[in-house]
Amino acid sequence: MGQRFTQSNLNMSGYETDVDLTAGQNYTTAGSSIPVDGVDEVLVFAKGTGADAASSGTVTFYVAYSYDGTTFTTESDAIVMTLNANNPVRAKPVSLWIKGCKALKVIRMVNGDATYGVNDVNAQFVSQG
Repeated sequence: MGQRFTQSNLNMSGYETDVDLTAGQNYTTAGSSIPVDGVDEVLVFAKGTGADAASSGTVTFYVAYSYDGTTFTTESDAIVMTLNANNPVRAKPVSLWIKGCKALKVIRMVNGDATYGVNDVNAQFVSQG
């Protein structure tokens, strides 16, 4: 039987290791399936670091839902993180109401900076306690 999380103990990364995105990259490798059965609301924190002092623009994370734990929606919620040169960014969290959902997954990330890459990109899923 799969792991069941409660409101106070979900804290998982969207990808097992941070991802480096090239300039303008549409990264379509899906992340880890985040089990959320029993969780009503989750905060998603996006993070990354521009590869250059002139890095600008956004990175968009697309989060899909699964109501059976296996099949994920083809439509997703977009979470946007704004780059700040080559400074590490921890974006303001986005709250997702997920009651009845069995799993979440980052299905795609897009680097909106057409000139520079972004390093150490990931999303953290944390439940509200």
